[in-house]
Amino acid sequence: MLRSRVLFHRKAYSCRVRRALMVFTVCAMLATAVRADDAPATASLFHDQVAPLLSSRCVRCHSGEEPAGSLSLATPKDLLELGYVVEGNPDESLLLGVITTAEGELKPVMPKDGTPLSAAEVESIRAWIAAGAPWPEGQVLEVTSNIDRNWWSLLPIIAIDPPALPANAAPHWNENPIDRFIAARLAERGLSPNPPADRRTLIRRVTYDLTGLPPTPEEVEAFVNDPSPDAYEKLVDRLLASTGYGEQWGRHWLDVVRFGESNGYERNVILNSLWPYRDYVIQSFNDDKPFDQFVREQLAGDVLAPNDPDVAVGTTFLVCGPYDNVGNQDAAQAAIIRANTIDEIIRASSEAFLGMTVGCARCHDHKFDPILQADYYTLYSIFAGVQHGERQVGTPEAQAQRQAAVLPLTTTRDEIQGQRDALQAQIDARADQLAANIEIAWARPPVNRYLTEESFAPVEATVVRLTALNRDNDPLANIGFRIDEF
Repeated sequence: MLRSRVLFHRKAYSCRVRRALMVFTVCAMLATAVRADDAPATASLFHDQVAPLLSSRCVRCHSGEEPAGSLSLATPKDLLELGYVVEGNPDESLLLGVITTAEGELKPVMPKDGTPLSAAEVESIRAWIAAGAPWPEGQVLEVTSNIDRNWWSLLPIIAIDPPALPANAAPHWNENPIDRFIAARLAERGLSPNPPADRRTLIRRVTYDLTGLPPTPEEVEAFVNDPSPDAYEKLVDRLLASTGYGEQWGRHWLDVVRFGESNGYERNVILNSLWPYRDYVIQSFNDDKPFDQFVREQLAGDVLAPNDPDVAVGTTFLVCGPYDNVGNQDAAQAAIIRANTIDEIIRASSEAFLGMTVGCARCHDHKFDPILQADYYTLYSIFAGVQHGERQVGTPEAQAQRQAAVLPLTTTRDEIQGQRDALQAQIDARADQLAANIEIAWARPPVNRYLTEESFAPVEATVVRLTALNRDNDPLANIGFRIDEF
């Protein structure tokens, strides 16, 4: 019987699963801030040439709450109101004056930093103004990302022929194409590869690498004395088939997905039911599960296979990180806590599956990766149905078996608790009956939180013992008693 700490608003979540998978598939190919759309022929010049030019050369300084020179080029408002653009009249437009070199000047006023606009770029702006300076309603220009979709990690995978094997390399370096890349780089730097490791060293290296533990002396001797030509292949196959392989490499994935068996923050409650997800990850590695399937199961396993607990438990990934469950009575603070909770899921998901810091787009378009703030809140809407909680994950048969196994234990526990409660009630009743007689013997002054004094006749002593018996009104309580000074 598996138990995982994940609870979903089923209706809100399941309808978003397909969108979640689609977003994570497409997110790495998102467009930069300025996107083309269908526009009239008169506006095509703006979309194709002017908008990209302003975004890449001007908007970085001329936008925001305090734009340089009190001029924002993010929208046409300032350009038109301040006379920088006179629709249909380039010669009267101040914009052309600041981007062209005046007589006697070495360079134009703008852009202030960087190279001046080329003659073709200036002519594009002139033609746009002459055409009436069309600007699609509602379009806001934003800074072009420093690293757009041409960034190496966002390009499609292509086949690259490995370099030729250097003349001084041993023939076995030609057995794997990756080795040829390494051999070529070593040759460039005038380095020679180390000789092959001896068998005792080799088995220790590969065993540590695949299982995280050293080989036993018996395993070392068996490998050293194995005369078969495929001794190493058999060793690797044995280690890959061992449970230690999934335990060693599964823990690296658990680090990636911020797995922790407590929820963090000031309460840091231990999560005793989170272990099934850990076992799921280990088993996935040991089963050599395809990575695309591994990803889908962790994003939507309970929807893809709701009746298969070995798959459904994968969605524990969404909530296995830190979680602030303290709560707050202030509505604004509660909303912030909830937003931070969803943000934690977005960041973990994007960093684990995309290798991208999508979380930066929570407050603004990403400064480096082609991720818009709108993309972040698309993901936010997808994960908004996720709620932290605990529920049973298992087939009806497994749940029935567990209930049958637990029933005798819970019955015995309830009987013992009933006996304990009855005995405690008798003790309390007797204490109440004897309370008056007990209080007569008290000769001590009432306790004062700030100062309690008690005097007695001088006596000769070598030691003094002060015994604190907790509070009188609740002998079972373990809080509330303090000694500030004695």
